[in-house]
Amino acid sequence: MEKQRIVQEFVPGKQITLAHVIAAPDPDIYRRLGIDEERSRN
Repeated sequence: MEKQRIVQEFVPGKQITLAHVIAAPDPDIYRRLGIDEERSRN
């Protein structure tokens, strides 16, 4: 069973959600966050 961990930080007037990727991240996470997977490994 695959687990997903979401951390929410509350800032006055805003809600920021950070996805914490541990160990071997799913390439779909990079796509959803708009991050270039290859560049993030350098």
